Amino acid sequence: MKKIQLVLFITLVIISFVISQTKKTTRDLHIGFEKDNYTVVRTVNYNGQRGILAAHKFVRVRSTNQPKKVLYVEGNGYEMGYLTGLLTKNEIEQMATSYIKYLPPQLINYDYVEKHRNETWFQLLLSVIERTLISKAYQS
Repeated sequence: MKKIQLVLFITLVIISFVISQTKKTTRDLHIGFEKDNYTVVRTVNYNGQRGILAAHKFVRVRSTNQPKKVLYVEGNGYEMGYLTGLLTKNEIEQMATSYIKYLPPQLINYDYVEKHRNETWFQLLLSVIERTLISKAYQS
């Protein structure tokens, strides 16, 4: 009896492994997202690997009221990172621009910033620094 159980267990493990190694078609992945109430927003390919961005049909992020988004990416770490960048370019750009906007005041003495925060010349200086940093970021 124990031999039969062991053989059945090993058989199930092998079948599970084979099924998990079977690469799904892009169509199958899209159908899977649809079944989970997601709409596929974008599909990209890089170096033979796929990336999919999908947005939930009903669930929203409370702070932004935007649909919840999920990513599906394949490949090694570099490829998955590259696909993530391709799929979320706009979000990354927004985040980086927002970060750059708040960076310059953090590099200046706090008391000095508080003293001059509302002065026109100081706002102009921060604006020039912000535009310069963003311009340099786009050039790199």
